[in-house]
Amino acid sequence: MLHTGGTPYEEGFQHGSLLRDRVRACFLDVWRDGFFRGSPLFPAWIWRAYAFLNRRFLSPDDRAELRGLADGAGMRYSDVLVMNSQGPLEIAHAWLGACSQFAVGGRLVGRTLDTLGFGRLHRYEMLQVHHPARGFPYLTPGYAGKVLDAISGWNARGLHVSQDVAEAPRPNPLGIYSGALMRRVAQYCATLDEAARLLASTRMAAAAKHVLLADGRDARVVDLYNGAVASRAARVLAITNHFTCLRMGASISSRLRLERLEQLVSDKVDARAAIEILTDKLDLASGQVGGPSDNIVNWDGPRIARFGPFAVPPDLDARIRTTCATVSDLSAGTLWWGGGRAYVSAPEDFVPFDVPRLLEG
Repeated sequence: MLHTGGTPYEEGFQHGSLLRDRVRACFLDVWRDGFFRGSPLFPAWIWRAYAFLNRRFLSPDDRAELRGLADGAGMRYSDVLVMNSQGPLEIAHAWLGACSQFAVGGRLVGRTLDTLGFGRLHRYEMLQVHHPARGFPYLTPGYAGKVLDAISGWNARGLHVSQDVAEAPRPNPLGIYSGALMRRVAQYCATLDEAARLLASTRMAAAAKHVLLADGRDARVVDLYNGAVASRAARVLAITNHFTCLRMGASISSRLRLERLEQLVSDKVDARAAIEILTDKLDLASGQVGGPSDNIVNWDGPRIARFGPFAVPPDLDARIRTTCATVSDLSAGTLWWGGGRAYVSAPEDFVPFDVPRLLEG
């Protein structure tokens, strides 16, 4: 866990200097030896050029924080920018995101991060508690060196935000990285309406997103489809999109899972029930563990042998996995964090944190 505070540059510098070895190792391990080598279709210079094109969508504060991170870690700014930008693979391979999330009555939010980490990204997982000079104190699960990549965010005003990949007819290559946008919501928005307005006014890169907002009383899913915004609310909101971006209810498996979720939480808001859902590997349509449906919430996908016309080096563990999962009990102020593993697979992987106490500190 890392606490940072002050101006954007100061927060970035603190992150980089306090976690200097981990930040540098994360770039070398995951980007240089992972993404750059694992997909020759997109060599390092394309990643840097793509990040450079999208830097103009970052705010001055965002750029100052990245400069502080680079200075603190003793790294090139271009490498730090790559770590905190959307990668070109997300344009060519939208299926690289396969996350799922749900909310119950605005009080309970469950989310998985299913991503390509080469069996390495989990080594750098962390919780960061931000005490910025402007905005609200907030907490983000994430990774060393990825200061603008919020898997989810929870602030001192009780607003919670998270996101997963949605279906987009035409991926948009230019805009702000979704992780940076989620963090911006957590830092500056106090209500669901404020968050929805910020989302509606911001150009986001690549595929669309489902953004799930909750405040302890209500929840809202904002669907961002190439700039279009819609909202819907219900007692139980659930979305899963493994590889094909199917929305909850679009298949037999997902309908059965939604029914099971509603049954588990019908009597009370139960964080343990949510954790059971996020670590459940049973495909309800087939009755098999691990398949064949792509609507399994807890995902441990097959190895990826190729990116486009290029073979992935055999020593790289290229597969989509649930590498982080969180359950946020807004009524109790508790974040249950399952992280630090290549694959979050069991309820025992989750550790509780007292969020109000962390944000006060």
